[in-house]
Amino acid sequence: MNPKNYFLNSLFYALVASIGGFLFGYHTAAISGALVFIAKEFNLSILMQQVLVSFILIGAIIGAYVGGSLSDRIGRKKTFFYAILALLIGTIIFVITKNIFLFFSSRALIGFSIGIFSAVSPIYIAELSDPKYRGRLVSINQLFLVLGILLSNIFAYFFLKSFHWQAIFLTGLIFAFIMFILLFFIPKTPSF
Repeated sequence: MNPKNYFLNSLFYALVASIGGFLFGYHTAAISGALVFIAKEFNLSILMQQVLVSFILIGAIIGAYVGGSLSDRIGRKKTFFYAILALLIGTIIFVITKNIFLFFSSRALIGFSIGIFSAVSPIYIAELSDPKYRGRLVSINQLFLVLGILLSNIFAYFFLKSFHWQAIFLTGLIFAFIMFILLFFIPKTPSF
């Protein structure tokens, strides 16, 4: 294969996998703009607000731990599909439920899915990259993570003028759907 085509293919695969990093940053930061409105709607104390914010991180710790071994068993690409499914279910429950237990649990499920992305995206990119470009390609994941944080804050600015905190989280699903579609166009890693 032509080295230029190989690099462009690897770049495309890295961009698709890095959407997982974007989703990590987006969903981690999205709560910051919405928390004031969520606290009023659910009548959350300061302690409960802190717990709500930290639930995504607890879920992410578990997801990162499980993600590596899951991807070793079923493959990186299939693991991406399961993580997107968990993100979709968690986000939908998070924005529609009025049950406080489901509300907090869905936040942890979102965290679980993005934790999987945090573990599997860099592995996927590294396994498909030429050693000459590996560092550059894997670093795209971190760049996308920061872009996710930035974009969630920009969306929060616009959506919160209309007091629609749910829209911030639902907008993040657009990127999950984009990743879901693009996953059909990337290969499994050489390990699988």
